[in-house]
Amino acid sequence: MQPIGIRGVVVGLVAGVVSVLPCAGLRSEGLDERDYELRAGSFIVDGCRDCDRPTFEVPIAGTFRLRVVNYGNVITQYEILDLDLRTAAAEYEILGSGTYNTWLGEPGTQAMKLDLQVNGQAGVQLESGIVEHLVPYWTAWLAIDVAVTEGGDRDPFHVYTLRLVAAPVARMVRYALQEGSSLVDDCIDCGRPALLVPIEGAFLLGEIDGGPNPIVTYRVDAVDFRSTPAAGAEVRVTGIGIYRQGGEVALVQEMQLTVQVNDLPASVLESTDPVVRVPLPAIDIELHQKDPPGSTVYSLHIVAMPSENAVSIPFRRGEVNADGDVDISDAIALLVWLFASGSAPGCLEATDANDDGGVDVSDAVSVLLFLFQGGRPPPAPGPEACGTVPEPHLGCEAYPDCPGA
Repeated sequence: MQPIGIRGVVVGLVAGVVSVLPCAGLRSEGLDERDYELRAGSFIVDGCRDCDRPTFEVPIAGTFRLRVVNYGNVITQYEILDLDLRTAAAEYEILGSGTYNTWLGEPGTQAMKLDLQVNGQAGVQLESGIVEHLVPYWTAWLAIDVAVTEGGDRDPFHVYTLRLVAAPVARMVRYALQEGSSLVDDCIDCGRPALLVPIEGAFLLGEIDGGPNPIVTYRVDAVDFRSTPAAGAEVRVTGIGIYRQGGEVALVQEMQLTVQVNDLPASVLESTDPVVRVPLPAIDIELHQKDPPGSTVYSLHIVAMPSENAVSIPFRRGEVNADGDVDISDAIALLVWLFASGSAPGCLEATDANDDGGVDVSDAVSVLLFLFQGGRPPPAPGPEACGTVPEPHLGCEAYPDCPGA
């Protein structure tokens, strides 16, 4: 795959996000349908069967609605409605609908079919076939990771493949790693000692669905862990995942993360011990790499607490990069963090531009609407004057542009 510049990706996200996402999550939801949004890792490939032109893998952003048609003990059938995706600089506009089925099993399986209109061209049919489900089947409103492609007979010069990584729209809460969090880098065949690297950082946690017994399922986004200054090794871990906790008789917990350690290929890490060391809102869990491809095996020990109630230092709402002015660079900074593994902002409270208590693509939309379409300004303390709020949701750890921060 030929890479494209991050600037192009971000420009495309900015160009498409205003038209795609202002209504995401605002629809009154019935029990049988949910709004979904794409996560980091989603892309489109425009291939050519009969030529040797370069093939591009381009990140996409957007939403769709998932509706349950039949919820059974073995198979669950869904409709995909109002699918609306955009890419860099509006190179691709993808509209359509489809079907999605999941089957229980070890491993579980899934199948997706899409009927799309790509850049105004109708009749683009993409299918996944029956393939393994890559994320745990913990709820009817499950996280999705699936690739769909077309056969190539419609137009051999434009054979499309989509990878959709998606989860239900959720209110995201920032969690900060606590002392005791670490990454273990072990090597099975090397004979060297395992490396224990203390880590710091944060992730976002948002409730997807309540389940039986009662089990509650959450999506994990914007994982951004780094080795501490005293660690002696430079490590960065980024990724997404899913988590659940609950139970009537005894509390249990499970987590699965798909992460990238430094520049290495993505790895899947899973919890193996269901014991809950501390009940929510705290998290204390160990994850181990699933089916490591080589001799290197990673493990994570995550000790985290929500920073909802952290004391907020002075900041400007919507001014993500703390450069003194709310402009398009703030929306870009937020999108790069959410979709392209950019650096986490120092002040999460400032990124919550619409003050809904979470950080997601709707905050970038809010900034863009304010700047270019006469939308409402970010709520208190607003985009102009530095200030604090009495009940911060996400907290603010660093904001150098405001006095006293």
